[in-house]
Amino acid sequence: FSLPVSRAFYFTNSPLLNANERMTMWNLGVTVIDNPKQLVDMIKSIPPWSNVSDEDAEADSSVESDRSKLVNLRDRLKSLEQEKVESSKTFEAQRNKLQKASFETYNQLELSVSSRVSELRQAAEEYESFIAAFVTVPSIANDLRTIAGPHNGRDAALAVAWLDENRSRLHNVVRSSPIHFAEETIGVAFRDLLRRCSSIRDEITFLRRMLLASKVVTFVTSSLHKKQLNLCHRWLNTFLPHCLAKVNRVSFGLLTEADCKAAIAAEPKFPRSRLKLAVPFLGKDVPSKSSEFAHPDVIIGLTILAYRYSGLRKSDFTDIVDSLCSHFSKEIGPPRERQSSQRHESWVYSAGGRIRGLPSSKDGKAWAVGASSDSEEAAKKEVVQLKFLHSSNIEEMDKLFHLFGMEPLVIHDYLEKSIFPVYMRSQRLKISASGQAVGGDMLFGRRVGFSGTPSDLLP
Repeated sequence: FSLPVSRAFYFTNSPLLNANERMTMWNLGVTVIDNPKQLVDMIKSIPPWSNVSDEDAEADSSVESDRSKLVNLRDRLKSLEQEKVESSKTFEAQRNKLQKASFETYNQLELSVSSRVSELRQAAEEYESFIAAFVTVPSIANDLRTIAGPHNGRDAALAVAWLDENRSRLHNVVRSSPIHFAEETIGVAFRDLLRRCSSIRDEITFLRRMLLASKVVTFVTSSLHKKQLNLCHRWLNTFLPHCLAKVNRVSFGLLTEADCKAAIAAEPKFPRSRLKLAVPFLGKDVPSKSSEFAHPDVIIGLTILAYRYSGLRKSDFTDIVDSLCSHFSKEIGPPRERQSSQRHESWVYSAGGRIRGLPSSKDGKAWAVGASSDSEEAAKKEVVQLKFLHSSNIEEMDKLFHLFGMEPLVIHDYLEKSIFPVYMRSQRLKISASGQAVGGDMLFGRRVGFSGTPSDLLP
């Protein structure tokens, strides 16, 4: 007795069949079912037993049909894969062609901009030579050195044309000495020259920036790299000067351990981000009670500066040691070969200390403090290996704290791995709307209330 393949089912619930096993069952014509309810429904749908030979013939024909479909699907898959390869080759050829065209266009733009900048620089130098002749009057020079006119290409072109038209007249004025002219006349001429020279200088700056932007668009093809360049540019021109202009413990800083304990005691739902990140200060050593910096880049910059200026707090150092020891216990291999131990050694070496029992660091560098040194200062900088370090050993913990307190490598590793990933609150998407959109019919047909600036859109 043989069971017809049309009446054969393979029920799999735990563990499930993988793709290869399912394909094998499919080739045999056996139905694979994962859901018990579906299995019951399939069994109920099977007709009563009839002539076995008829069922076998029907099953064989069904298997042949399925096999032919499978062959057709495989052929279709091969053709699609071939089309994919050909499409990728075509796309790559078009990409290379467009990139080559962009390189040629950039080279032409660079030559054009360089030629124009050279012309404008010559004109600016002539203007500056004429301006220098009028600076002999001190009162005018002191009042007008900061004057600047409109800055665009049109004014630069007009300034160059005006210089070509009036060059000989300006030479005559300079040779006749500006002292013989009235001070009001000299002031008007000086203002005019300074305005035109300023427009030329600003046009040169604009052309250089435009050339740099074109260079980035041409040669930097990755969108991620472009975003990184934009972020670096914004940091160097905006965020970094803003952060460096603030004074530690006066306009920003870290909460001391006493401040943290007092804040938690006063407000149990105190935001934990204020415990680890830089917060605004109202005055010297007077942190704000609840406010925080809003811009994420400003928070990152001021937090780094705060830790670099003030150093690690005792609680920060405890977190670092606990993390090091925890990772060390989970890693395998010889103690000195483990990543946590190597990181500990590099920190000690960078901080100017030495590890007891080791003649040199892992990479063969000599310790800054010699083993034969018997001074009290050298003894303070000698610490034990990470495998012998215990948080209950107060003496060793204090020595390591004084060694790591101001070490940049320790601070940056702590901020990068423990502080910023946990306490920096950020969202991938941001929904924003103006007061007009929120208060009007643009978003909502009916508004219950609106908190913000009074508007005529509100009832």
